Amino acid sequence: MIPSDVAARLQLTADAAVTRVPTAQQVTDALADLVPGQRVLAEIQALLPNGAYRALINQRDVTLALPFSAKSGDSLELEVVDQDGKLALALVGRRSETAGNLPPEQRPAVETTLSRTGNFIAGLLARQEGGEGTRPALLNANQPIAPSAPTSSEALVPLLRQAIHQSGMFYESHQAQWVSSRMPVDALLAEPQGRHSVVAQAAGEATTAASITAARAQPEGEARSTAAPGTAVTEAARPTQPALPPGQLVAPDLVPLVQQQLEALASQTYVWQGQAWPGQPMRWEIEEDGHRNTDGEPDTQTQWQTRLTLTMPELGEVRAAIRLSGGEIAMTLSAGDNDAAMRLAGSGEELRKKLEAAGLTVAGFTVGRHEREEG
Repeated sequence: MIPSDVAARLQLTADAAVTRVPTAQQVTDALADLVPGQRVLAEIQALLPNGAYRALINQRDVTLALPFSAKSGDSLELEVVDQDGKLALALVGRRSETAGNLPPEQRPAVETTLSRTGNFIAGLLARQEGGEGTRPALLNANQPIAPSAPTSSEALVPLLRQAIHQSGMFYESHQAQWVSSRMPVDALLAEPQGRHSVVAQAAGEATTAASITAARAQPEGEARSTAAPGTAVTEAARPTQPALPPGQLVAPDLVPLVQQQLEALASQTYVWQGQAWPGQPMRWEIEEDGHRNTDGEPDTQTQWQTRLTLTMPELGEVRAAIRLSGGEIAMTLSAGDNDAAMRLAGSGEELRKKLEAAGLTVAGFTVGRHEREEG
């Protein structure tokens, strides 16, 4: 979970209710001596409290996020794949009936069958491997987060916090908070998944029924005079998202969001895009930095990286990469041309003072130029 003090210092707040699943660095280490296409056997050791599984691969403990349930002692056949230049694991799934028709010497050592939900998730992952890619989660339904360009960062912080909170990326974590009475149901219903829930549908129907009842209770003359407003209230109260057809697991408009959740669970990288204010597109990434000490052991100090891309009216595309470890911060800014880079560098001392005033030690600050992307 992103520490609250770190988020406050950066003033770029991710959701503090998310339980981290530290899979990426462990899997990378376990696959260091393997090549794409090679198959390995993973033995499930235990179910972890966050829903992931502790498994043994090549005599190394790793944490796996599986799209189906498993139990201690289960063995899974996995294949090493190359995803965007990084090694990852893909489940090798074979149907039992197909394997049963093969001669004994040709049958797989491990047979894997997926549940209906598992097959659906596998289909989402197949879209990514097929080149469709994972689209970033939308902030504020791609509507401007702020009504106009803010005059200070303090004005933008709570708006960013709310947009991330309601993006749907952490919906299941928020459900757990709601169950323990730490989150109101209205906050859940404001998220994309919540708008498709049965509760949202029932709330809309109840509001509609109340409006009709109130209208019927009015005298006839008053009912005629308020017909138009009453109709408007009724229309507004209706759920904006229709109920799912029977047999459909996820609404079509939620598929990209679910894909991004799966990607974040596997890589511990959270990606959003939207408009910071009207006409100001923004792309924002937050990930755990799997840094290791010189002896190869994991660093006990959690480190986080965040990358922000903005297209400014005068500076053009500006990219910011920030690495935070405890109370130290290292920042790299880049622009698409030399003039913009020089203007950023000229404001570096002022930025350094503001960071130090916020209680951070500036471990590094550089300004450079990046190549403009064609198109």
